[in-house]
Amino acid sequence: MTELEDVALKSDRSCRLVAIRSLLQKFSPITFGVLKFIFQHLVRVAENSRVNNMDSKNIAICWWPTLLPFEFSDMTRFECMRPHMEEIVQAMIDQYPFLFLNKDEVLMV
Repeated sequence: MTELEDVALKSDRSCRLVAIRSLLQKFSPITFGVLKFIFQHLVRVAENSRVNNMDSKNIAICWWPTLLPFEFSDMTRFECMRPHMEEIVQAMIDQYPFLFLNKDEVLMV
């Protein structure tokens, strides 16, 4: 099982957020900076959801395959993992300050 799968399958939301944060800290500074920039933009898009109809859930549905490339051996595995991958991307948007700015406070969304 990959680290991403391990994070995705955590049932407790708080544990998942801490695991995502820990995984992000393992990236090189350049990779982390690029992800931070991308998610900062996605946060701004979500903040304007009244105008563009793209809340964090819709963004996650559209962007998880690009942001979390994952090889699936069959459609059953894809359908099993898809909701978890969407939740990770949505959490990375909703919890941007905690994950990317090292704020200790988790926002309830």
